[in-house]
Amino acid sequence: MMKAKLAIVDTETTGTSFSHDRIIEIGIVIVENGKIIEKYQTLLNPERYIPEFISEITGIREKDLENAPTFAQIKDEVALLLKGAIFVAHNARFDKGFLKAEFAKYLSQAKNKKKLRYLTPEEFENLKQNS
Repeated sequence: MMKAKLAIVDTETTGTSFSHDRIIEIGIVIVENGKIIEKYQTLLNPERYIPEFISEITGIREKDLENAPTFAQIKDEVALLLKGAIFVAHNARFDKGFLKAEFAKYLSQAKNKKKLRYLTPEEFENLKQNS
C-alpha cells in the first residue's frame, strides 16, 4: 500500500489559457495510507466573464459564482492541502498549470522570484512582507 500523501485535484476554468483564464471550481481529495482523510471543493469567483460554451461544458453559470470566494480568499487553504503531497489529476499539466498561474499572481510582486512551488501559508506571508 502506498504511504505517500496524495492530492487528487480537479479544476474547472473559464478557458484553456493559463495567462488569461481563471479557475471557477476546484476539488481536492487528500489520501494518506490509502484512506481519504480530507475532501475540499468550492466554486470560485473568477472576477471575469465566463464564456457561454464554458457554462455549457461545466454547468457553472456566472450567477452561481456571484457570492463564491475568489482564489485570493482560498489560496492559503489550498497551499496547505497541497503541501508535501504528490499531485494527481486526470490532466495534471492543465490543473497544475492553472494552480501555478493563480499562485503566481500573488507572487509577481515578490523581490525574490524563486522557482514557483506550492508554499505554506507562512512562506506566502513572508514573501508578501518582504515585497
